[in-house]
Amino acid sequence: MNSALYTGRVRHRRFSPTTNDFTYSVQMFLLDLAELDTVFAGRRLWSTGRPAPVWFRRADHFGPPEQPLDGAVRDRVERETGTRPGGPILLLTNLRHFGYYINPVSVFYCMPPEGAAPEAVVLEVRNTPWDETHPYVLANPVSAKANGAMEYSFPKTFHVSPFLGMDLEYRCVITPPGDTLVFHLEDRRGEEIVLDATLTLRREPVSGPALALSLLRHPFMTGKVAWLIYWQALKLWWKKTPFYPHPKYAEMGGEDA
Repeated sequence: MNSALYTGRVRHRRFSPTTNDFTYSVQMFLLDLAELDTVFAGRRLWSTGRPAPVWFRRADHFGPPEQPLDGAVRDRVERETGTRPGGPILLLTNLRHFGYYINPVSVFYCMPPEGAAPEAVVLEVRNTPWDETHPYVLANPVSAKANGAMEYSFPKTFHVSPFLGMDLEYRCVITPPGDTLVFHLEDRRGEEIVLDATLTLRREPVSGPALALSLLRHPFMTGKVAWLIYWQALKLWWKKTPFYPHPKYAEMGGEDA
């Protein structure tokens, strides 16, 4: 089975124009989209179809809800790159916990039929509180490391945080999902690093004991993520960090967002 649990830590560091940093424990699921019918089979508390305490819901991700997510990812990559992924699609994401869902970034690894390095990576970014999503398709790394890590650089085109402007470039380093997994993202203005975030995770198999322990340790994972987003936003506001309204609402002359 390609699907797995991943546990570890995420670290955020803001360097400019105000400083702020924090680290907290996280748990995410890696789902092989071809295994959705079997990964939680026979487990009452986990589901990929019906509502459950821990639930993967198709409509929480981009593309038409009636279209299988696997097909939506392949269509998006083909539309933007001209090449259709032919291997497994692995999704690193948070699942709904007790009906609540929030997920700043989901990562789709478009794996080849043979080999360990993804053919493409799709970053599905979701902003809070607007609950909009935007998929970035990454298929041309600027460099590849000996450990399989790939580095990408691409412009910011989607409003995420009211404390970060749109005049930024993303640079990220992504390792393929294995025994460990690393995702590092930098927000840059020229050569200046404004903010970086690093996700460092270790793989655990999907088993009855592992799932039970995960629910005991992280019963409200998505609630924790939401609380931390708003708590850190309050700290940035208190530090008088510059505020950037949502471009869509600013252009409409509506309320700041």
